[in-house]
Amino acid sequence: MFKVGDRVLISKKESSRWAPHQFKYLNKESTIYDIGLRRALLEIDRGQNLWRLEDLIKVQSAHEVLTEAELERINKLNHV
Repeated sequence: MFKVGDRVLISKKESSRWAPHQFKYLNKESTIYDIGLRRALLEIDRGQNLWRLEDLIKVQSAHEVLTEAELERINKLNHV
């Protein structure tokens, strides 16, 4: 599901128990730099917290979703 290098959005499931200092990261993006079976370390906090995988949502880049032709068309429409 996840791997080192993936961009993720930090979300919070109802059942999650977070420490008060973790809430400042809610809805922020980060990159996974180490991962275990159920938890990951993120760059956003330099690995200070173990984040449950179920609280992370993979963020896909446009290159993962669109073809090169679609990206070129969008860039032309937006004068990029």
